[in-house]
Amino acid sequence: MNDEARAARVAQPADAPGMAAALASAFFADPVIAWALPDAAQRLRRLTRLYTAIARYEQVPSGTTLVAEDADSRIVGVAQWRKRGARGRLSWRDVPFSLAAGRALGTNVGRMARVGAAASGVRPREPHWYLELLGVAADVQRGGFGSALVRGGLERVDADRLPAHLETTEENLAFYARLGFRVTEEIRIARTAPMQYSLLRDPVL
Repeated sequence: MNDEARAARVAQPADAPGMAAALASAFFADPVIAWALPDAAQRLRRLTRLYTAIARYEQVPSGTTLVAEDADSRIVGVAQWRKRGARGRLSWRDVPFSLAAGRALGTNVGRMARVGAAASGVRPREPHWYLELLGVAADVQRGGFGSALVRGGLERVDADRLPAHLETTEENLAFYARLGFRVTEEIRIARTAPMQYSLLRDPVL
């Protein structure tokens, strides 16, 4: 791991702005996000608003989201983990989050909804840990922060003896393979959208 990387820690309420900035930077050039938010001139602003809402209503309250900092205490990476059973459970936070996300996405809500629907259709039915979101700021990618965040979450996954699941695009497959994940299914969002892949890491028994 990069010498400047600090150990992953649990996200706190004061981290939300830094988390949003890191994720907006991380996903600005992501092929699926670029398809969902095709206007590059507005993409960074929309992503920052969207990830601020996600941090505030989902990531911090979950208690299972990890952040990584550089030597200057800047948040540069976020891993949003969620323990899922056979059925997801709604929360009171879903309503304000949905409103905030809708304002952030504007007319792109439909495309982003298609991304979410395609992913949800391939998730395991049995209990598992879900790596819902992993992002590292563009200027420090390949510096060990992403690996630290995933490994930090896998410690809890292995303690529970559960599988881990995620979705990603082709350029990230080798990264996740090194961490024990394998491709289980292709995910077709739309004819014009990039291919995504469903990945699974078997439980450590």
